[in-house]
Amino acid sequence: MIAFAVILAGCTSDDDRPSFGDLRGDASDMAERVIEKDVTAFADLPTNGSAIYDGFVVLEAGLPGGEETIAGEITVVANFGNGKVGADIFNLVGENVGDIDGTISGKGGQIYRDPVGDAGFRNLNLDGVLEIDGERADFDGEMSGAFLGNKGDSVVGLISGDVTIDGEVSDVDGAFIGEK
Repeated sequence: MIAFAVILAGCTSDDDRPSFGDLRGDASDMAERVIEKDVTAFADLPTNGSAIYDGFVVLEAGLPGGEETIAGEITVVANFGNGKVGADIFNLVGENVGDIDGTISGKGGQIYRDPVGDAGFRNLNLDGVLEIDGERADFDGEMSGAFLGNKGDSVVGLISGDVTIDGEVSDVDGAFIGEK
């Protein structure tokens, strides 16, 4: 959680889409609400139904022009009945490259109980085709996270993967946060 707040702290932008400043303010407000919550015990998760978590994502990517901080929005959907999790990442804005077209989507994540009894999810495979600074960028990665608060009312976690632009593959790492 602290890494998420630190990554967002330096974000600014003048773009038409939500700017880094807008995303930073909204994400900071959310982080203040979520940071105090405990990890949800697996036994406290709902056993049926689903939940939609809306929030923010920040990624650090090595692009042909150099390192780029990318901020955006995320929607995570958890189906407690079948134990599956999916996500969409959208409205991406790069610190230097501006608006990034496209969406990163994922499915197949699995809700699980960790060794100390806390609730999380893992193995959520992500992929997407983006346009970054006029170039096609293929994203491939994975995300995992934890449920926080009463009955899993928030999610936080990490994203890792790579982006391929013009045959050049670069690492991507980041964090996300969301609330019901």
